[in-house]
Amino acid sequence: MMRWGGANGRLQFNVMSGYIQGIQHGWAQLSGAKKGDWVTLDVTTDGGRTWGYCGPFEARWDGEIVKTPAARTSSDPNLKFRACGAPAGVPGSRAVCTTPW
Repeated sequence: MMRWGGANGRLQFNVMSGYIQGIQHGWAQLSGAKKGDWVTLDVTTDGGRTWGYCGPFEARWDGEIVKTPAARTSSDPNLKFRACGAPAGVPGSRAVCTTPW
């Protein structure tokens, strides 16, 4: 399993990759969460010009590790993933994203 990470204060969010039934997938994971913090898995198929996202997925309790559904990877260089996240209840809070993988 590999991870590419980012942080927003106490939050740690990562793009994870691994094999599911022999096929490589990627997903986003949030740790260090408090209730209401969230994470998305952002996906681009055009090298980063536009992004779609899966989520947001919120922590239901303090300390929960939140994972997004997994998406199949590809050798296509235009397919990239990133994890984005932000804390809940902080006025003006903006999402921070990992470097695309």
